[in-house]
Amino acid sequence: RATGFQADKAFAVSDVDSINGFNGNLMITLPIGGSYPVGAGLSYGLTLVYNANAWDFSDLCDAEGTNCQTVATPKPANAGLGWTLSLGRVLPFTDNGASWKYTAPDGSEHEFFDTLHDADAPASNVFYTRDGSYLRLQVSGQQKMLEMPNGQVQLFGSDGELTGIEDPFGNAVDVDRTTLGDLHWQLRDSQGRTQTIDFEVVSSVDSSLARRVSSVELTGPAGGNVTYHF
Repeated sequence: RATGFQADKAFAVSDVDSINGFNGNLMITLPIGGSYPVGAGLSYGLTLVYNANAWDFSDLCDAEGTNCQTVATPKPANAGLGWTLSLGRVLPFTDNGASWKYTAPDGSEHEFFDTLHDADAPASNVFYTRDGSYLRLQVSGQQKMLEMPNGQVQLFGSDGELTGIEDPFGNAVDVDRTTLGDLHWQLRDSQGRTQTIDFEVVSSVDSSLARRVSSVELTGPAGGNVTYHF
């Protein structure tokens, strides 16, 4: 039931869609606007991603654990069932010996372990992936710092959402989510550009489906703006 791109899997890839050869998951990737270069090694952009594996399955049992039934619940999504516009998230994870899990913007999930190899000595509050992505996570209090192989650093807050992106040369993107009760996101880069994502509340019951993207306003050519309505 894996979603997104996995470094150790095979995919059949077309222009906007791809299929996981191991589980048949169809993934559609639609860029929202273009890519914004901030420095020689840092650029960012927004992408709307669809994963056909849109459900999580679990067993619901009675108190004796004998009478069980399979229950399906939708995976977290914010642009329709299976559709996500995300900047990535880092959350605690306690399964398979892992401690944290990074969900990338494409929906792929990367688990972090105390050591890169089983025989290594663990370092304090430093965690590693073992899926070929070579990501390193440092945890300091409520802040999580995710280090990429290209030297890029992503920062995540106490709720696991992205707060900023940096490179080794001082180029940066800041994510402001403090306005309108986390329904108005602004991405500000060190080149002076601002991109805006607006959400609307659609559910007060299921937190994973509580809000939906309503519009995205991006910096356009010649100083204008381009708006995408969902």
